[in-house]
Amino acid sequence: MSITFKVEAPQLKGMKRRMAQLQKQMPFATSLALNQTGKDIQTAEIANVKRVFKNKKTWWLPKQPTGIKMRRSTKRFLRTTILTNAPFIKLHEFGGIKRPHTGRSIAIPSDNVPKTLRKAGSARKFRGRKTSFVVTLRDGDRAILRRKGSKKNKRNELFFFLEKQAKIKPRLGFRPLAKKVAVRQFPRHMKVSIVKAMNTARR
Repeated sequence: MSITFKVEAPQLKGMKRRMAQLQKQMPFATSLALNQTGKDIQTAEIANVKRVFKNKKTWWLPKQPTGIKMRRSTKRFLRTTILTNAPFIKLHEFGGIKRPHTGRSIAIPSDNVPKTLRKAGSARKFRGRKTSFVVTLRDGDRAILRRKGSKKNKRNELFFFLEKQAKIKPRLGFRPLAKKVAVRQFPRHMKVSIVKAMNTARR
């Protein structure tokens, strides 16, 4: 018993024509999929940055000079780039030593500091309060303390250590997140883009 399949000449010509159209439209489809994937990565990175830094300043917005931006792909240059010019990003991505940009010390919060004061510039504002003051500790380091209690029961509470430098651990995960989103989203966008490219192709 045998079964024979064959393709008629008109059908073969149609298949060849569609394959040629597909090959011609692949750069357009690939570029479209790359840009759609880039948007997904950009959205994910912005959400992650907001969660990690918890900063009221919207430096991560694409319209900002330090924002998380996207360079789009074209048919001739099949590459989409997600980037930011924020100078502190590398430190939080790879880890390293943080040194003060201005002044002579970095304020490191103690366990007594509430979440509302664990933001950039909070130590400077706290230091300006009437109840706070700077002292030199026994080891020579400085710290910011707060006066607490009534006149009869006064006590000082340690709030910030003032260090010349601080070790920052990697905590951002910019690259791993981008890879995770790209692996998950690109195949989906590619399928949709091929269909769209073929539907818009000249017959």
